[in-house]
Parts: sequence; structure tokens; C-alpha cells
Amino acid sequence: MAQPQLLFAGTYDNIDSSGGAWSVPASILEGSGTGVAATTACFFSGPQGCVIEDVYYIARDLTFTDPNVDWFVGLRVRYSSDGGATYTTLQTIIANADCPQIWDDTGGDTEDFALDQAVRAFTYYASGTGGLNAPNTFGSLIVPAQVNVLIEVAVVGGGAVLTEGDEVDAFDVLVYGSLKG
Repeated sequence: MAQPQLLFAGTYDNIDSSGGAWSVPASILEGSGTGVAATTACFFSGPQGCVIEDVYYIARDLTFTDPNVDWFVGLRVRYSSDGGATYTTLQTIIANADCPQIWDDTGGDTEDFALDQAVRAFTYYASGTGGLNAPNTFGSLIVPAQVNVLIEVAVVGGGAVLTEGDEVDAFDVLVYGSLKG
């Protein structure tokens, strides 16, 4: 397999899950391409597809009101082969045991997150230990060829997208993997 490379980096101005919605990047730092990929906040999977091997989160602002409930950061990966008119969900990760925790209500702290520090998402899957040097307990995602890939995040808890996450601002997501072929 090829050496992992940065496939996508996006900034999510606010993980605004009011109404149970997933957040898309407000700005693309890497991987946007041009045309439809740039206007749909997606990255192009390449002529032979790509493999997503890891996802990293970086919280740029951890100032929010105590929600009085545990918060986790969930991930949804979707793709479109028709320029963003319709999307197919490739993977949704929302179970508490599969996601890094951004708020521990019992401890009253940001648990797995520290300001401006990377959190490796795939190390939490299946009750993984988490951490930058922990093993990837998720594996990888195989993305079809010639599609636009959309990375979405949300504040989740109890296996559902929560409606209270609108104060989680300035959040970066980095996707590492390789192009096939």
C-alpha cells in the first residue's frame, strides 16, 4: 500500500447540530480541487478511487456552555457520483464507544480533546483506547473511483446526532489515506 498522504483538510466553523444535522466544512484547506468539488465541500477520490486510512480532529476552540450531558464527535463519510445532487453513505460512526469524547459531564472536562491537539478518530472505534500512537481499530474505507467525497462531523451521544452542539466552533478535520492505482 502507498504511503499515507493528506487527502483532505477542512475547517468546520461550528459543529452546529441544531435539528440533528451533520456539519460540512466551511472552508477547505486541502483537497478541494476545482469546479463541483470546491462548491460542494468535497474532495475527489481520483481516477481509480482512494482509501481513507485515518481521520484526525483538531479543536481550535473548546469554549462552550456545559451541556449537562456527555458529548462525542461522530463522523459520516458520503460520496456523490452526480456532482452533489445525491449522496451515498459509505460509513457512519456515532456510537459512544466508537467516537472520541469532547465533553465528559461527570468529570466536567473536554476528556479526549485539548486545544490545538490532534485526536486520531479511528483509534476509538470498537472501544479502542484512543491516542495518536494507539492502533487503528477501525481499519480503512475504500472509496469508489471518480466520486466527490464529503466528510461530515457532528456532536453525538447515545448513538444519535444531538441537537445541542452549536457552540463547538473552529474544528479542523484531516483525512489521510492513499489514491488507488
